[in-house]
Amino acid sequence: HCIILQVLVLATLIAQNICSSLIHNLFPSVNISLSSNQSSPHIHSFVPLISVSLNVDPKNYIARLIQSFDFPVHRLIVQIGNSDSKIVHKIVKSAKEAMQANSAYLSSIEFNLLDYNPGSAKGFNFGLRTMMRSSGTDSIDWVLVVNNDVAFYPGVLKHLTRGVSRLLSHSGKSIHHHSINIPDKIPPGRTTFGVGFTSLCCGGEWSAVIFSRKLVQAIGYFDENFYPAYYEDDDYAIRIHLSNRFYAAKLENTPLLHGEIDGSKDYLSGLFSQLYLHPEKSPAVDAWRHSHELGMKVSVPYIEQKWGIKVGDFKSKTKLDCKSIDGLNNHCRVGFLTPFNDSTSNLSTWILAPATAERINNSKLH
Repeated sequence: HCIILQVLVLATLIAQNICSSLIHNLFPSVNISLSSNQSSPHIHSFVPLISVSLNVDPKNYIARLIQSFDFPVHRLIVQIGNSDSKIVHKIVKSAKEAMQANSAYLSSIEFNLLDYNPGSAKGFNFGLRTMMRSSGTDSIDWVLVVNNDVAFYPGVLKHLTRGVSRLLSHSGKSIHHHSINIPDKIPPGRTTFGVGFTSLCCGGEWSAVIFSRKLVQAIGYFDENFYPAYYEDDDYAIRIHLSNRFYAAKLENTPLLHGEIDGSKDYLSGLFSQLYLHPEKSPAVDAWRHSHELGMKVSVPYIEQKWGIKVGDFKSKTKLDCKSIDGLNNHCRVGFLTPFNDSTSNLSTWILAPATAERINNSKLH
């Protein structure tokens, strides 16, 4: 039945649009071990919310992402941060055309248009805040936040959704299912599912992450002082670990196309490729590269001061090893239990610094 389902899904996508056919031809054959049809009140018949934030999209990855949906997506939200209206219009137009070609699985897109680079942390928060603003019958209990350069292999979205539903319907680590990998060595207090990872590997794990509503209620949003990028995910992982309540799990058999390769086998940063390996020669790319290099210079001392650690010092007892599943659940070590060792703060505490606000205001992208 699994093989028949995949064939039918592929046939449907090919019939809908030639572009869809080309996209799926990029995918090698992958065996997806779909969950059983056992009924559960928590099993979703759709993905409640997918969130993506981007600045530019020269390779039209957003269309590939949308065309790869082969399971109903209730809400897709897209944040675009760029002061060049032509670039924004092109991304919006491409996303809408992809949605129309794949209307069997996606019927609407919500756009949030900014005239500045929001940064990675604000990109994550776009999805988290949308989830937390939902209420009543429209309340959302989990969100999948993805980079625009990922795409789903056939069957993965359905498989992932069923896995998350099972995680949300079980407390503690007593759940055992072939679609879910919860590490055995989880401290007893970690009884609530917080964050889920796909099969992405090799440093690309945070390019597609599931966040639960309960987690965000407890530890808040990503710290946007990590701007425009770097270490915002480490910081959030530290906070998950210090909660002593939430655990991380891996959704098995959820390979994704990441950039131009199978992300479950290797990882090459699309940003690194665009800025350093194959950069366009233009003032805009030079400004973008400078912005990210500045982010590294700022983010390293910021996270060191915030948590009393030394980044990259592998001889230290407080080495930064927190954002892997094992790190999140077990061996993350930091110097402080609260941000900046301030006893009046909690894990959700952060305030946008004036210097960060100034960098954001100067981040007009073209």
